[in-house]
Amino acid sequence: MTRNIKIALIVLGFSAAVTAGVILFKKKKKVTQATAITDGKVVTVDLNPVQSAILTEAEHWVGQVEIEGNKGFEDKNFEKKMRAVGWKEPDPYCAAFVKMVLLAVSKGAAKTFFQKNTGLSAENNFRNLAKSNEYAEQINTPEPGCIVCYSHHNEICKDFDGKTITVISANGSLGNGKKYASGDPVEGVAIRQRNLGANIDAVKNVLLGYIRIKKLS
Repeated sequence: MTRNIKIALIVLGFSAAVTAGVILFKKKKKVTQATAITDGKVVTVDLNPVQSAILTEAEHWVGQVEIEGNKGFEDKNFEKKMRAVGWKEPDPYCAAFVKMVLLAVSKGAAKTFFQKNTGLSAENNFRNLAKSNEYAEQINTPEPGCIVCYSHHNEICKDFDGKTITVISANGSLGNGKKYASGDPVEGVAIRQRNLGANIDAVKNVLLGYIRIKKLS
């Protein structure tokens, strides 16, 4: 191997390490405002500390790419965090993502509560969190930071304009036009829009309701 080739390989290795470090230590951008309905009007609102913490954590992971077939993730740091909350391939991971976010931003008794009452079942998450208590409660209309629950899917509300909900959703198409070798759209954690009150699927994914997280400690 020539000296120039060795130098080139060292440079490439260093660049890869730097890139990996940037991904691993990517600084979270704090989310402090969102679109919501106040007095019947669509306005920009200041988020309370709970909403801000949830959306800051959730948005930090937008763009994570799934290895096709729910077999893992390109970012192994993200995969490690998902496995830590109980996810394993080839299980769906939307509910696990919500659990991961809640455990990341909570502490003390609240963290114990979310550890016990959230898991890999979207429907069970709704049933457990919908029971009004000091940490969570069911609400009639979505709001920033709430958990949007379907019979087989959970996601987090980012913005709400009265007609559509913008959500941070895991285990769905990234919507970037990229495809796997199979031809299916690349999936991961993405920002999506839903019509208010609509089911994702008329039979499989029926809207169950919205959960407000009240306390994180």
